[in-house]
Amino acid sequence: SISYISDCQDASDPDLNSIANGVFGGLSDITYDSKEDMEFRRREAKRILAHGKVDGVPTYIDLLVFKKNRCIYVLTYVSLSMTYKENKKNFDQFIEGFNPP
Repeated sequence: SISYISDCQDASDPDLNSIANGVFGGLSDITYDSKEDMEFRRREAKRILAHGKVDGVPTYIDLLVFKKNRCIYVLTYVSLSMTYKENKKNFDQFIEGFNPP
């Protein structure tokens, strides 16, 4: 599934690594396939791909996290391992079209 979360109320101002670690906290036996520091919409961002298990089920999580105007944005694609590659292009298109206010 593809989703995004935005939070403009977090006064603690966590760094991007802390935010990403929170997302991957539910994944056991985690292996990071890629971690990329990048720029997204002229903001510092992180794109991370990892796989592991959720409740014993092999799962991939593809994540883009960034901040803009004191808001945190987390874009995620969570997929069963067997269907990750065939649907990844949909997540890439979602990211390309995502324009935060």
